[in-house]
Amino acid sequence: YLVPWTNSLFENAPAMAMGVRSRWDQLGWGKKPIWCIGGEIADAECGKLTGIAAVYRMLALEQGRVRASFHRVRRPRRVDASTMQILLEGARRSDECLRLRAKLGSGLYRLSPAAASTDRSHSAIESALLSLFEAPRDIAAALAESTWGDLETLTLIVRLVAQEWLVPDV
Repeated sequence: YLVPWTNSLFENAPAMAMGVRSRWDQLGWGKKPIWCIGGEIADAECGKLTGIAAVYRMLALEQGRVRASFHRVRRPRRVDASTMQILLEGARRSDECLRLRAKLGSGLYRLSPAAASTDRSHSAIESALLSLFEAPRDIAAALAESTWGDLETLTLIVRLVAQEWLVPDV
């Protein structure tokens, strides 16, 4: 069923984005744009993320403020989901990310000595993520450097920790 006040991003932009801008300011992120076409999200940028992954990261932020600028912009559509799909999937992904982050804790991780000396071939994604941990790094820093969605990155980090390619830096 449709709830009248949730049928388009244009009508819900303040509710969806409540708190986003001040959180970005706290993190020093500056401008993080979302482009809308016909009231629906068409594209977004957040850190190194673009498209739907950027939207999901923005939805996970807990506070901030929004500034809207209404003008014509030519922008390719990189987000094809409806606002309701985005909100529901964003909530699910946010919950899953919180669960994975709790599992990992707040400490630093590094490449294990065995991983550094092994010739095992990794996928391109695994290799890129492992390279982020050549020096001790916390999970938030790894997420900021990753070009994949937060849920995908956290899922892979948990797997690499379970396989002992990444270890806590004690």
